[in-house]
Parts: sequence; C-alpha cells; structure tokens
Amino acid sequence: MADGEKNWFGLGSRIIITSRNERLLVQHGIAIPYKVKVLNNDEALELFSQKAFRKSQPEEGFLELSKCFLHYSKGLPLALKTLGSFLNMRDQDAWNSVLDNLKKIPNPTVFDSLKISYDGREEMEKIIFLDVACFHKGKHKETVIEILESVCDISSRIGIDILIEKSLLTIERPYFDYNIINMHDLIQEMAWEIVRKKLDQRNRLWLHDDVSRVFMNNTETRAIEARVLRLPKLEVVH
Repeated sequence: MADGEKNWFGLGSRIIITSRNERLLVQHGIAIPYKVKVLNNDEALELFSQKAFRKSQPEEGFLELSKCFLHYSKGLPLALKTLGSFLNMRDQDAWNSVLDNLKKIPNPTVFDSLKISYDGREEMEKIIFLDVACFHKGKHKETVIEILESVCDISSRIGIDILIEKSLLTIERPYFDYNIINMHDLIQEMAWEIVRKKLDQRNRLWLHDDVSRVFMNNTETRAIEARVLRLPKLEVVH
C-alpha cells in the first residue's frame, strides 16, 4: 500500500487481501493469515446451482447428477463455478458425458488455473510436489522428508515448506506434533496429469495399468525414478 493510501479508509474499515502465496502476506506484516476452507456440501450445492441453473437449488431431475459434480469438486469453488457454468442450459445426456470425461482427464479450465501455482515453482520444488502427489500424500511429514533426502538426494524440508506457503500442499494434524502432508484431490489430479502428459518420458509410475503396460511392452526407460504398484489382484505379466 503506497504512502497516504491508508487515509482512504475510514475507522473500522475491513480490508480483505487474498493470495495463493502465504509468504507474501507474512512479509507484509500479516502474522496470522486466515486459511480459507473448502465449501461444505450445502454451500457447494448452492454455488454450483447458481452457475448451472441460475438459482440456489438444482432443477428437477438434476439433483443426483449435481451431487456427482460436487463429489468431484471436493468443495473447491474454482471447480464448482467452472463446471456449473459449462453445464448451464445443457441436458442430462450432456451432463453424463462431461462426468464420464472427468473420470479420464481433468477439466482443462480447472487444470490450467491450478497449474499456475506449479509453473511458478523452482525445478526442485516441482520434483518434490510431483513425488508427493504420486507417492507420499497422507504420509507423516518427517517420513516424506527422510525418503526424499535419501532416495532423491535433495534437501526437501525447505521445498515442502515453500509448497505449503504456495497452497500446493497442506498440513493436517490429527493429533499434537504429528504432521500429515496432504493436498486437495484436484491439485493431486493436476499433478498426475502433468506426469501423464508424456508417457514415454515419464519418470514416475504408480497406476496399475501403466506399470503393466511398461512391463508387457518392455518400454521402461532410464528416466523412471520411482515405481509404486499395488496390484488389485494376482496377475502374471509375460
């Protein structure tokens, strides 16, 4: 805020500053920033309906379909507004088609918006982010740091802290002094799509079909740095 601009506001004025960069707020003297929570089901349904139907509740026959899009969005306003606006004035067949596509590829508008935060990161931070998304979501923070520093030979603690400040990762504390690394499902999906975009150059394998395809076609390359495979059933790969 430039000199003198504080005089623009009267006594008791409330100024709201939003940013994806928590560090930016701290550097400007905001010691305890408020972390915006995702919307609950009622709030999400109302926001989605405002965009999809121009009213606060779904049209008759669209409630269950709307719930499917709410489940996909996981309370993220960006996804709710983007999908709701796209579905406005479309019939149920179109809704089902969009839903089927979301099971295969992310919505491009949501993907591009979320990817802005990723694109601005340093290369080492990108490596840490993709590794967490593919292999370490839901693990104890110290465990993840130990794995990354032993396997990848990188100093990951500061990188993880920066990713948290940039809202790409979050920390959950199920009980005192136990920090779990997490991320929103759509941010994880965005990370997966980044890795999936170039199948032949991929260096992380975690999906059953992809690992099986690599083994069966003998297409593994030296670029692969990590594999995690949980077979859904016993399978013989020839």
